[in-house]
Amino acid sequence: MTFELRSDSIAFAVARDNFLAGKLQAATQICNQILSAEPENFDALHLLGGIAMRIGNPFRAAELIQSSIELQPGDANAHMNLGRALYQQGKLNEALSAYRQAVKIQHSLSDARQLLEFTRNEIKALDETVRSLDKLAQCPLVSFTRQEYDKRSPDPSTLNRAARLYRHFGYLIIENLFSERFVSELYDYFMSEYSKYFADKVFDDALKVGDKRVMVTVKLKGPFNNPEYYANPLLLPLLARLLGRDLILFSLGGVVSLPGAQSQRTHRDHRPLFEDASVDEMLPSFAVTLGIPLIEMNDINGTTRVYGKTHRAQGELSDNGRKKGVSPVITKGSCMLFDYRLFHEGTPNSSRNVRPLMYNIYARPWFRDCQNYSKQAPMAISDEEFSRIPEQCRHLLLWSRRG
Repeated sequence: MTFELRSDSIAFAVARDNFLAGKLQAATQICNQILSAEPENFDALHLLGGIAMRIGNPFRAAELIQSSIELQPGDANAHMNLGRALYQQGKLNEALSAYRQAVKIQHSLSDARQLLEFTRNEIKALDETVRSLDKLAQCPLVSFTRQEYDKRSPDPSTLNRAARLYRHFGYLIIENLFSERFVSELYDYFMSEYSKYFADKVFDDALKVGDKRVMVTVKLKGPFNNPEYYANPLLLPLLARLLGRDLILFSLGGVVSLPGAQSQRTHRDHRPLFEDASVDEMLPSFAVTLGIPLIEMNDINGTTRVYGKTHRAQGELSDNGRKKGVSPVITKGSCMLFDYRLFHEGTPNSSRNVRPLMYNIYARPWFRDCQNYSKQAPMAISDEEFSRIPEQCRHLLLWSRRG
C-alpha cells in the first residue's frame, strides 16, 4: 500500500518506517499515540488502515481509510487503498468506484489505473462465467490451487468467483476441500459410532426426513472435533462474505440414507422468514448448509438434486423450475454449499450401502432453526470437547454454551 508523507510529525515518519519494515505493533502504538493528541490526524488514520490490511482485516481497514478520506478527500492514494480494502471484502463494484476516484484525482497514479483495469476485467470475466453456466446448465464449482492449499488461505480472486457463483445460483460445489484420507477417517468413525441409526424405524432423538432417511445430530467429538472439519481455513473466508464476520456454526449432523431409499420430496430447509415472500426474495443468505458426503454421491449411491436460483423464488417450485434441476456427482473430499432457502431433494440410494451425508449449518448469529429440531438439539458438544476447540475458533460455537 502507498502512503505519502503529509504530516510534519517526526513520530509519523517513524511509524511509517516501522510499517515498511514489518514492525506493525510498533507502528500501531505510535499511530495511536498521535491520534490521542490529534484525533483527526489523516496520516495516522490512513496508516492504521494499511496495518489492518496487512494483518488481514480489510473490514477495519476500510473503516479507517474512509475516516482518513473524510479529512483529506483529495488524497488519491487513500482512495486507491480504500479500493484495495473493498476488493479484499469482495465488494468489486465499490472497489471499482474507489479506483476511479483515485484516477480522477491523480491520473498519473499508475497503480490505481492498473487496479482499475484489473478489477473491471475481473467483473467482466465473472459476468461471462455466470452467463456461460446458465446457458450450458452446468453446475457452479470452484477449486483451490496448490499454493492456496499450502498457505491454507484462498486468494481473493477465488473468493470473488465463489461468492458470485453462490449468490447467483444459490449453491456451489467445492472440489477437494478435504483430503480423502480425512474423509475416510470421518466415515469409519461415523459408521462405528452411529450404526444404531442404520435401521428403518422411528427414533426418539433423530428426525425422519423421507423414505429410509433420518437426520442425526453428530457430537463434536473424535475426528469431527477438528478445525479442519468445522472451521476449514479455505472455507471460512467465503462463509464470512456470505453470512458476515460474526457467523456461527448452528448445527452439525448427518442424513443417513439406507439402501433402497426413494427420492425425498422436493423441499426447502426452512420456510420464509417473513409472511411477505417478496421480502425474503431480496434478503441475503441467513443460513448456509455445507453438505459433506462420506462416500461419493452419484447415480447409484444417490446425490442431492438441486434447483439453481430457487433461493430467491417465491412460493412453490414451478414446473419450469423443476425441469432445471441437476443431480451432481460429488467425489470423496468435495462438498456442496447451498442456501437454506434452495429447493432440493435427496435422490434414491440404489446401492447396497448406507450413504451418510454430513452437514454443517452456518448461520448469522441471530438465526435459530425452530422448524427442524423438535426432536433433537442442533449441536451436541460437551464441556470437555469444547475445551479442545482452539481459541480462534470458539466464536463459532459460543452461542451453544449460553443455554
